[in-house]
Amino acid sequence: MQRRQGSDPDELTRLFVEITDDLSYSRTFYAKRSVRVYLNYLAQLVFFKVNKNKKVKIKQFFSFWTTGLPMEFARSWKAMLFAVLIFFGAMTVGVVSTMNDIGYAEEIMGAQYIRMTEENIANGDPMAVYHQHGSAGESTFMLTQNNTRVAALTYTSGILAGLPPIIIMVKNGIMMGTFHYYLYSKDVLVDSMWVVWIHGVLEISAIVIAGGAGLVLGGGLIFPGTFTRLQSLRISAKRSFKIALSTLFILIISGFIEGSVTRFTQMPMGVKYLLVLGSLAFICFYFIAYPIYLYKTKIQTGKFVFEDKIPHNPTGRVELEKVREIGEMFNDSLNIFRQIFPTVAKCWLALSFPILIGLIVFHFGFATEFNKELLWWISITEFFTVNESIWINLSFFMALIIPLFLSAYYALQQYRNKCAFGLIEFYTFAVKGILKVWPLLLFLVLCILVAHPLLLVAFMVLCPFIFQFSYLGFYKKDTYKNSLNDGKKLVFKSWFGSVGFFMIQMTIPLLLMLAAYFLFGEQGMGITDFVVEFILEHISPFVNDIAPFANALNFGLYYIIFSIVLTFVIVGMAIQFHSVRERIEAHSLYNRLQDFGTKHNLFEQIDEGEY
Repeated sequence: MQRRQGSDPDELTRLFVEITDDLSYSRTFYAKRSVRVYLNYLAQLVFFKVNKNKKVKIKQFFSFWTTGLPMEFARSWKAMLFAVLIFFGAMTVGVVSTMNDIGYAEEIMGAQYIRMTEENIANGDPMAVYHQHGSAGESTFMLTQNNTRVAALTYTSGILAGLPPIIIMVKNGIMMGTFHYYLYSKDVLVDSMWVVWIHGVLEISAIVIAGGAGLVLGGGLIFPGTFTRLQSLRISAKRSFKIALSTLFILIISGFIEGSVTRFTQMPMGVKYLLVLGSLAFICFYFIAYPIYLYKTKIQTGKFVFEDKIPHNPTGRVELEKVREIGEMFNDSLNIFRQIFPTVAKCWLALSFPILIGLIVFHFGFATEFNKELLWWISITEFFTVNESIWINLSFFMALIIPLFLSAYYALQQYRNKCAFGLIEFYTFAVKGILKVWPLLLFLVLCILVAHPLLLVAFMVLCPFIFQFSYLGFYKKDTYKNSLNDGKKLVFKSWFGSVGFFMIQMTIPLLLMLAAYFLFGEQGMGITDFVVEFILEHISPFVNDIAPFANALNFGLYYIIFSIVLTFVIVGMAIQFHSVRERIEAHSLYNRLQDFGTKHNLFEQIDEGEY
């Protein structure tokens, strides 16, 4: 059929599904037979025949910008209007505050910027700041990066119930109002305004749109409607991301204009009018007038109905004893991690977090004295080198790491046994299991004694010893000696495979950290820094030295992030161990063969003969 030109597509599709089913079956049970190769060859022929002439529909790309995105703005008009009112309301506050006290401008914008602006005004070029620093290319890149970082933070922070975007818009609005009234007080507002708003129309619009997208994102969490909060959040994330995506292109154009065009502050007024009014006309039409038109003609009339598909959220139990490829191991790790996380969180509340709070209070409140806020990685380093005794530092290290392992292993045990969390049971499990994680204890001792950067390489090479040897005492109901003897052969046979999977697991967190570094700078990972700054602003009036609180908050937040990543890795290494165990010992396969034809036909085919 695949060789003929006029093949029936329905029949071809049916046969393709049948071939892929047989191929999957042969890969599992006849991995070393030629039938697997033959079926794979047939499946490839049909796949390439169906997909070789498949064209990318450019129409869909244009449809997104001409209909999809404006329709999303029309649907989210309340959040967007609220964002506009917040920003311009804050701008009014800035104008009124500066009008009552001109010194307010220095508090908001900084004394250095005020002095520089006054010097530029005296020299006859109030907006000389736009061409005083760096070349056009360098300025364009730096300004685009900075504006994108602010917009990204404004949008993503909306997941915290929509409160952070409001705060960011209020701060930027007050700053904008203060800046304009300050220029007005110096009698240079008219000339300066036509320079600032050359790029300001697009830049400010992007910040307001990002704020509105953040409100849509947070609104999904606060107002779930008929969905669960998780379903509502996922739907609002999809909707808000479309809105936030539009700001990326606006900010790229705005950054180019600010870095390469606005620097020509003495350009003819006609060019300034064209750029400012042209940008304003585009914003008003595409983001305001056109969505209003779509709302009245499509949404209100019922001609267009939004269909919010409930995101598929698989809740079925994952079979541990199963042969998996790498991709399936990663997916199952995510699935199990999501299912056991409530149990893990309860374990953290029962053991890890009380220890964390106690150590933070002792360390940052009594044991050390810092006169400045430390970068988060320096704070962590200082935490484990506070005492001259390496054994005290080691005890700190163990107190923070070991409970995370025990929590993950307890949650996995409850998942296997289909049991709920029990507080007394968990404490009993933790006490009995401390010595079973002796591989982890040995490596932690090595970290404190050696303290060398090459330990990172050693950690990757020794990850099966650290994770899977520790897991051997918890994965089945048997004496520890028998479990260790049965499992150590499996660990050694799959050592390099375990190292490879561990590195794959760590790739995504590392990529996220690199992306956060690029977006939010060397201070840390955006949203955590924002949380720290927000909390510190509200406690600083009540304390004399804010540095200990800042360092403690930084340490606590990054410990939580580390706990989540480490738990995911522990689950993944356990999944990898069970996959290797099934591949080598085939316990689950033997059980299925014993039940073949007696209980169900899940692993049977109709045309395989008489049972």
